[in-house]
Amino acid sequence: MQKHFSSRFAAALLVAALLGPAPRLVAQAEEEKAVMQVVHDLFDGMREKDANKIRGVFAEGARLGGVGRDGSVNYTTAEQFAMQIGGMEASLDERIWDWEVQIDGNLAQVWTKYDILIDGNFSHCGADAFQLLNSQGEWKIAHLADSRRTGPNCWRYPGN
Repeated sequence: MQKHFSSRFAAALLVAALLGPAPRLVAQAEEEKAVMQVVHDLFDGMREKDANKIRGVFAEGARLGGVGRDGSVNYTTAEQFAMQIGGMEASLDERIWDWEVQIDGNLAQVWTKYDILIDGNFSHCGADAFQLLNSQGEWKIAHLADSRRTGPNCWRYPGN
């Protein structure tokens, strides 16, 4: 009787261990998908030169920071960025890959490699680091920082 009970108990523990994390993993995957949708919406807005779409992904007071090729650090507001991209004549295509998403409650961060094509020509590459906040069920970018580089050590979108 004891052997039968311990086998059933072990089987129940195994099933619980296998099924227990499943709802959390599904919820985590859904949140990651929601976070990445905001990031993709930003790049769609940039490709479309749609200042309103760009504005829509940023939280109020969001800032963008970048380290230029000369090592200088530059900051801009989301509004200034949206206006700059919306007013561009050239086409801009920022392509991302190898992203990593981390989420803790209402805070998320995304780290990704990128390269940029301007009028179809390679411009530069680097890394983007997003910090997003979830307020009232909606993810918004609170801060975006990027590095920029060129030359032989620059990575390229793997689709090319």
